[in-house]
Amino acid sequence: MKRIVSGVLMVMLSAMFLIPSGATAAALMDIQKLKRTNACSGCDLSWSNLYGANLSGADLDGANLHGTNLYGANLAGATLIKANLQGANLSRANLRGTDLEGADLQGANLRKSNLQGVTLKDAKLGGATWINGTLCKTGSIGECK
Repeated sequence: MKRIVSGVLMVMLSAMFLIPSGATAAALMDIQKLKRTNACSGCDLSWSNLYGANLSGADLDGANLHGTNLYGANLAGATLIKANLQGANLSRANLRGTDLEGADLQGANLRKSNLQGVTLKDAKLGGATWINGTLCKTGSIGECK
């Protein structure tokens, strides 16, 4: 009996660390889809914990990433056209070559993130924080090589 109870407790504790904090059931399904296909266009990933995730080249066009923790995530070459990143934590994220055209980054944390070659045409950046990040040698976001 003790083994059964301890086994159940171990499963429950493990689940606490595997399930993103604050994520909805729909978000959990979308996270699984993203991990499986590296694409989740239009998905609702709001308030998910994608800390350190490797999303290089991911298709997240129109995705809802409002409040999502993407600290240290690799989003190099990803497409996030018209994505909602309001209040998202992108601190120390690699966004090199990412397409954020029309994305909503209002209130996003971009501290120490890599923005080399990022497309920000028509992006909303009101209240976004960007300190000590990397643009490029020329200081021009869209012209980095």
